[in-house]
Amino acid sequence: MPTKIDDLQLPSREDLLVDPSKLPTPPAVVLEVIHHLGDEDNVSVPKLANIIGREPSLAASVLKIANSALYSPATRVTSLPQALMTIGLRQLRVHVMATSMRQILPADSDGGLNADEIRKRTVVNGTLSRIFAQKVFPNLAEEAFLGGLLGSIGHLVMAQEAPIVYEHLTTLGEGWPDPVHEMDILGFSLDDVAADLLRVWRLPESLADAVLLRSPLRQGWEHDDADTDLVNALRLGLLSERVLSDTDATEPLRALLDYARPVFGFDLMAVSNTLVEAEPVVAEIASSLSFRDPTDGYAQRISTATAEIEEPDGDPAE
Repeated sequence: MPTKIDDLQLPSREDLLVDPSKLPTPPAVVLEVIHHLGDEDNVSVPKLANIIGREPSLAASVLKIANSALYSPATRVTSLPQALMTIGLRQLRVHVMATSMRQILPADSDGGLNADEIRKRTVVNGTLSRIFAQKVFPNLAEEAFLGGLLGSIGHLVMAQEAPIVYEHLTTLGEGWPDPVHEMDILGFSLDDVAADLLRVWRLPESLADAVLLRSPLRQGWEHDDADTDLVNALRLGLLSERVLSDTDATEPLRALLDYARPVFGFDLMAVSNTLVEAEPVVAEIASSLSFRDPTDGYAQRISTATAEIEEPDGDPAE
């Protein structure tokens, strides 16, 4: 692998998306469901159930989600129409797209992309984006879940279209690309690529913009179509992903606290408890997507990081 930046053939942001036929794409049935949901005046639960029912794996996933801890129905949901009413049509778009992640994400590592790592981070990010959104922006919880799940989609594009460059970024980031390196080397970030791809899929502009702006490096940026609350929810999810996925949790936890405390008033205990309590939810979401359980003992990880951040008197270090 090249060790010098000058040896790399760097792609432009436009080059990465020049051939739509080569890009990651959700299954056709998923796009059909999303298209039908977009016609709000003519949405039909029976028609949606019929569309979803044509794809057994999607139908099974929708039923599993309806019975999950996300909705905790009083009685077990056994039919698709019942599942759609339990989930709600607004949330259905999110979950249908989410279930397609196992088709979109690679099953095997390739081109410098660690398949297990991207699946892990995808589930952690989506789940924590949703959990934090429920606390501060409950009406955006489902959109935050979707944005968190799709935020790393730019990694797939880069790994496919410029594998040597992606591998170089991964090496520099000690296992996962760092946005600072991305901007320094490419002049754009993989979040930019993800946002571009979401526009190709014709997902809402507000979602693409929130993914584009979610990095702390973009704090203070403005965009006409951006939903600031959604950006904040996705930023909390991204910072949480780093706490729960990076080798060292201490500095990412400090960064999460430094952002969450002044913006939302969360103290160290509130942030730490949220991360620890998320573990069974992350595991269940991973199961609903047929992904391997990505959790690895959040309580011990967070306890160790918290102890390193706290001062002897128990107050968070400034």
